[in-house]
Amino acid sequence: MTHPGLGYLGLEWQRTPSSNTLRGVGADAAYVVGMLARHLRGAPQRAGERS
Repeated sequence: MTHPGLGYLGLEWQRTPSSNTLRGVGADAAYVVGMLARHLRGAPQRAGERS
């Protein structure tokens, strides 16, 4: 990831040769969602937010 919390999908050769196709973007989407979820679980709570 280039910036914490920012993810990209559909880029050529992102993870596999088919990353920029309908056939391959689903697996990449699952990976990015997993990475974002891990990032959010580790993110410190901001002032005024409830857990």
